[in-house]
Amino acid sequence: MEKNADGSWKKWDNLGQFKLNSNGVPTVAGLTGRHWGPAYDGRAIENYDGTMTTYSPIKNNFKDAFQTGLNSNTNVSIRGGNETTSYYSSVSYKKASGIVEKMISKDIRSC
Repeated sequence: MEKNADGSWKKWDNLGQFKLNSNGVPTVAGLTGRHWGPAYDGRAIENYDGTMTTYSPIKNNFKDAFQTGLNSNTNVSIRGGNETTSYYSSVSYKKASGIVEKMISKDIRSC
């Protein structure tokens, strides 16, 4: 095992995977970001800048910015006639909503 500069043994939080500072408090200060940590549980830890913070996930703002898109296309046509005449009429309605809020497109066409 390794020793600290003051001669005490290095203490490692094996259960929680946190490095401990000189006061025995879990810390992320001095870590390179290549380490897996424990599950977010809201406990107090020392942050990168030395301040205390809670070990909690950050809200995912992408879920608020995007939504499920929708694309709907409806077509109706009528065709008919007799020996002397024929007719054809159609109408289409398309509605599309994008993945970003308030992006709605509506289109009505007839012929």
